[in-house]
Amino acid sequence: MSESTSVADSHPDVLEKMQVFADASHSPVEAGTYYDKSRERHERDRKAKWGTLRDDQTRLKNVQRIPGQNIVPFEDTKLIRFSSENRANDRLAKYAIDGKPSTVWHSQFSQEKKKHPHELVIDLGQTRMINGFYYLARQDKGWNGAFEETEFYVSDNADHFPEEPYVRCMFKKEKQAQRVKGDKISCRYVLVRNISEVADNDFGSAADIAVILAK
Repeated sequence: MSESTSVADSHPDVLEKMQVFADASHSPVEAGTYYDKSRERHERDRKAKWGTLRDDQTRLKNVQRIPGQNIVPFEDTKLIRFSSENRANDRLAKYAIDGKPSTVWHSQFSQEKKKHPHELVIDLGQTRMINGFYYLARQDKGWNGAFEETEFYVSDNADHFPEEPYVRCMFKKEKQAQRVKGDKISCRYVLVRNISEVADNDFGSAADIAVILAK
């Protein structure tokens, strides 16, 4: 066989059957607009082609971690609500409290970019005595969304938080877990409100956020 040889000419019977099949299978083109606001189809096609989502979070190495002592166990916490998440590339809000530093929550930026403040409301599973928090920035090479000015509110009612924060802090541009201390207080719910980020953009992100138990 060579480029000068026509297989179709050599097998006209096969060609005729293929043409009949193609005509029967053809669907006429319908005018319309392709719409994939969340880019879910885009990322699904990427996964089908490459076998994974872009920037697979599970492949990170040499990550920092939040100390495991004297914190509310991650498995006891639950996310009640959040301001936004970026579903298109698997940067979900639940990853902020999963205890896995290789996963990242990121505010929505696909199609429509959500601006500050970025918020999470966390259920501690039961009323707890606490006195602070840990924040762990994203552990990849990026800094987008890494918290700077941040407020923490506490309450016994997930739908009502006080006007003044329990603690307010300015996080630094570093990958190590950062601790913010507060007075001993009893609560069940925590509202995390991120007001600015270290790169002066509109994003918010976190590898992990933990609640410190008072001794």
